[in-house]
Amino acid sequence: ADAEGYSFVPATREIEAFKKGLSAHYEKADALEDMGFSVSAAIASPGYFSFWALPFTGFLISLAIRFAGQNSPEKMRARRKRAAAKNAVGKLKGPAEASVSETVVAAMRGYIGDRFDLTSGSLTPLECQRVIAESTADGELASEYRAVMDRCERSSYAGALAEIDASVVERVVEMIGMIEKRAGK
Repeated sequence: ADAEGYSFVPATREIEAFKKGLSAHYEKADALEDMGFSVSAAIASPGYFSFWALPFTGFLISLAIRFAGQNSPEKMRARRKRAAAKNAVGKLKGPAEASVSETVVAAMRGYIGDRFDLTSGSLTPLECQRVIAESTADGELASEYRAVMDRCERSSYAGALAEIDASVVERVVEMIGMIEKRAGK
């Protein structure tokens, strides 16, 4: 007696037909493509070339810019001269590191040293006067600069009770501005 039920024969025939249909297109070995990676192919390939060459080129350009703008002694000296007045005024108007008189003297020496390319730590009031008089041709301004510097040094080192207040600081700022205008470049 025949049993009724589903037959598995048609399903297996469909799968076999599907397999044969797919494999029918790939029977020869020359249809396969080698997908191996080689460095020489990566270098020559435009996609890989842009992937590694663009960042490397950017790095080389940044190095060239850095070395082209290398700080030569002349450039550093010019930068120090340009910033001398700004640094001195900032030191004078900023918070005093020590006493006001010591801060004023340090700012005045620092300005003359930076502006005229001298060693600021060893400058005396007389040397500052000489440098200012030579560069500005204004003996009165140079004498006043020396007098303020002498007064501040006496106040800080000799313990003299000289009045060093905001008006002295403002006058030093004015003198620095006048020296900048008159000394030129």
